[in-house]
Amino acid sequence: MERKYTFLLCLIKVFRNHHRDAEPSFLREHFKELLGAPSGMHMTTLHGHTDRVRCLTAVGKKLYSGSYDRTIRVWDTDTHQHITTLQGHTDYVICLTVVGNKLYSGSCDETIRVWDTDTHQHITTLQGHTDFVNCLTVVGKKLYSGSDDRTIRVWDTDTHQHITTLQGHTDSVKCLTVVGNKLYSGSYDRTIRVWDTDTHQHINTLRWHTDYVQCLTVVGNKLYSGSRDETIRVWAL
Repeated sequence: MERKYTFLLCLIKVFRNHHRDAEPSFLREHFKELLGAPSGMHMTTLHGHTDRVRCLTAVGKKLYSGSYDRTIRVWDTDTHQHITTLQGHTDYVICLTVVGNKLYSGSCDETIRVWDTDTHQHITTLQGHTDFVNCLTVVGKKLYSGSDDRTIRVWDTDTHQHITTLQGHTDSVKCLTVVGNKLYSGSYDRTIRVWDTDTHQHINTLRWHTDYVQCLTVVGNKLYSGSRDETIRVWAL
């Protein structure tokens, strides 16, 4: 196997030496077919952003990258080529999520912009937060956005109208996840608050962390929370 990889790499090198203006795409395309890309192999690097890349999401054959350069770049996941750049935010882009044919981007400019993933056109801008938008999640026809303004705003994904605002955290809301009819929000106030997604009522507050709660994920019937207190806590759902 090693000899085959070495042989193909030599072919690519020879091709580039003789055709400096061309890309040996046929070799690149057949490389995976012939041998299969080995686990851990670096395939390519995507260049284009002019400041740090803050968030990524991928759906279908498109990768979306949000950056401190205030843009979202769209990439083809097969060819790794840049497709287009979405511009409009006036500050850092720090969170992205895609549902259906809509991309939602949250920014330090206190807004959420909605984009059509087919045409890459801007659809609308959701305004209401009064500080950085840190996290987004969509379930059903509801978009939830967490902010440094200490609130979670709920939006209708069809009409883009604001439905309600969930209040209770005493510091920035940094992460969100939904399981069934429950929304979990992690905050710099060191707690995880649990909300009913149907009634939007507060159900419970999980309080064991001793520093910022920065990330949440669910596997099976367990919620995992990561914190700046250097621990991951496991909660029964």
